[in-house]
Amino acid sequence: SIAAPSTYKGIESLMGRTIKTAAIEADWDDIVRIVASIKEGAVAPSAILRKLAAYKRQNRLDFALAELGRIERTLFALDWLEQPDLRRACQAGLNKGEARHTLAAAIYTNRQGRFTDRSIENQEYRASGLNLLIAAISYWAQSAPSCDFGQVGERFGNVAFGIDDGNHRRGQFAPS
Repeated sequence: SIAAPSTYKGIESLMGRTIKTAAIEADWDDIVRIVASIKEGAVAPSAILRKLAAYKRQNRLDFALAELGRIERTLFALDWLEQPDLRRACQAGLNKGEARHTLAAAIYTNRQGRFTDRSIENQEYRASGLNLLIAAISYWAQSAPSCDFGQVGERFGNVAFGIDDGNHRRGQFAPS
């Protein structure tokens, strides 16, 4: 909260510590410069995060960004509570991600979902092959809108890619 938690009668227990707006104001010019650099493409967000994380102690700019992030999270939480459409969209995105992981697990059950190759090159081959196969199955599933992704993973993945039931050979997606 920007004000003291006691300002919000009845929900004080839900409130965290007060946001230190003075820290944001003190480093506002640097925050704007960082945002402009990212939008312009002059620097990647990951480079800025790496630079901030390299300091042994939290510096002022890092603290100001964290405080600004707390405001942004609060605004998102309020939007989340007010907007059922936002909750549905987020849930749909989560479901899509879970379906992708379920499909990957079904395809790669042969090795219990682990890459056992020692060389990084072979691990990359296996990961790339798995991602390519998932993309192909996803594309195929999109052409059949009534298709349940979980069922595709169970039927298609377990039978054809990894479980030797006597009728199918084990799938091999990368050099051994």
